[in-house]
Formats: sequence, C-alpha cells, structure tokens
Amino acid sequence: MALAGISIDLAAQCNAHKADPQLTGVAFTKAMVGEQDDAILQVGWAMGGGDPTAVVPSGSWRIQISLPASGSYVAEGMQDFLDGSGFDWTYDDESRTLNGISAKSHKWTESGTIKLKVRGTYSEKDKTLGTQVNIFVVSKAFGGCPESFNNQIANDYLSAKLTLRKAAPLVLSDISAANVSCGKVELSWNTITVRNSSKLIIQRSEDGKKFISVSTLTSGRPDGAEYAVTDLDVIGGKSYTYRIINEDEEGQQEMIREFMVDVEKCKEAMMDLFPNPANESIYVQISGIENKETVNLKIINSKGECVRVVEKVMVNASHHEIRLNGIAPGIYTVLVIDNEKVTPKKFIKIDN
Repeated sequence: MALAGISIDLAAQCNAHKADPQLTGVAFTKAMVGEQDDAILQVGWAMGGGDPTAVVPSGSWRIQISLPASGSYVAEGMQDFLDGSGFDWTYDDESRTLNGISAKSHKWTESGTIKLKVRGTYSEKDKTLGTQVNIFVVSKAFGGCPESFNNQIANDYLSAKLTLRKAAPLVLSDISAANVSCGKVELSWNTITVRNSSKLIIQRSEDGKKFISVSTLTSGRPDGAEYAVTDLDVIGGKSYTYRIINEDEEGQQEMIREFMVDVEKCKEAMMDLFPNPANESIYVQISGIENKETVNLKIINSKGECVRVVEKVMVNASHHEIRLNGIAPGIYTVLVIDNEKVTPKKFIKIDN
C-alpha cells in the first residue's frame, strides 16, 4: 500500500546494479595564482557502468577533494563552493579535505560539475602543487550500498596542478579602473599588505608594449593605505593598458598588476548658453572636451574686444553662472580660450 503524500523511488533502493561513478575531468581555470588571487577548481563526474537501469541510492558514494596540506592555496570552507549541488559537503580544515556524500539518487549517465574557489596564500618562491580528487563507494557499515556498484577504480582518481606565484612585495585589493567620462580615467586601489615598497608607479600604454609614466605615489605604509589617480591625458574611443609598478627600498622595480580600460568616444565638443537675451547673468555649460577638467572662457564685444575672462569653468558639469554686471548692453560672443573645437555662442545683453 502506498502512503499518500510520500514519493518512494523504488528503483533507487539498494539493489544489485553495475553502476560505476567516475571522474571525467579535474582542472583549474588558471595555471597560476598569486597571494590573495582566486582560481576555480572544476571537477567533472558521471554515473557510468553497463546497466542502463542503474539508479544508486543517496548516501552510497562520495567525492573527496584533497587540497595541498601545506595550505599554499586554500578553500575557506563551504562558502567557497560555487556549485556543489547533489552532494552534502563537509570540510576538514586540519587535513584540508572536502568530502561530499551523494545527497540524492543518481541514475545511469547522469553527470555534473563541481566548482570550488581556491585562493593563493603567501609563498617565498614559485611552486607548483597538486590537488587530488577521489571517488569512494560507501561501505555497508556506514550506510552505503556496495552491491549497487561495479566500481572501476581506474577512473576514481584524478589530480590537477596549480602554481603559486612568489609573493609580491605588496598585496592590492579593491582595484577599480574606470572611464568616468570622455577623456577621463580614474584608478583606485588599496594596499592590504606591504613588505618592501617605497613608490608606486602608474604607467599607461596604447599598444600594451610601450609604457609611459602617469603618476608616482609614495608607498610603504605597512598597515596599508588607499590610493587614487586621475588620468586626463587619454583620447575618447581608444583602449589603454595600465599597470602598477612597485619600487622597493633598494630601487628594484616589479610589476604588481596590469589591466585594460576602454575610454568612451567623446561627444562633439559644444557650448550651451541661456538665457538669450540676458540682463543680469548667463549660464554656460561646456561638454565633450577631451583631456581637460576645466577651461577658461572669454567674452568679446562686437568690436572684437575682450570685456571679461572667466577662469576654471568645469567641463561636463552643470551650467556655470557668469554675472554680467559692468557689461554694457549689446551683442557679445562667448568662446573657449585655446580651443577652436567648441563653437562660440552669441548672446544679447539688455538693460535690467
């Protein structure tokens, strides 16, 4: 008699099958990581064997992932699983092993991929270490069902290697490199570990080969610090490679990080002006000028004479107010000093 509301997979009971759980691949997404860098370990598995009717019950087999006992790269427990579905996982920090016991019944030809994030730790030199992955059939004494399997141990073991890079003289975090507007790139980062650093040199390249210096910052605070650099010497529509170079106390230089930034194509340089006619003030907005945060304006009369200079008007910002006190009624032109790309604007000054 079947009980209402309870579903029983009779095929998954402990019956004699010829199931063969096997590893189909073990690999890291990177060949090398540095201190605090991440890589993903991907473990592929499948339920093989020669019995198309095979359905092995949950709790009858397990996968074990053994990370290097030295802790050269680590997983920090369950939170580092990106995908471990189908298994109940436990983590032993002392042995640095993760054990996943099957949490559901698995049918013939069923497969999946386990994804685990690992993180590089401190190392005094480059070294390559392996991670081992094994499949085990759970014995009857521990609640398993060995009669469901015809397990071939030849496909129960695979390993993958990951190289840990020699620790850098400093460790960066929260790195941001963004094109914030036409002709403007902002770089920012934190140092969280500083061992031997005197200066940080920021370089830029258009082709990824020839680099020029953008800025040099004082470094060396052992407890870390926040840094920011603004680069205005870029052209809209291009891509640039940036890199951060550490210079230690002895003057030796080492590249710490390299990244790319795409700079948006600049809109047409233009000026917006209102009201027109005007009496007490005009409001001017300048946009689309590359490589500048501010510009200087001048107002000329119908005779070509300069009647006022307005300094440090922000580019790509809100409208800037220019007071017209002391300027006689008439027709005037506003233009950007030393920039012919911005079309001048005329306005009429009227009496109050």
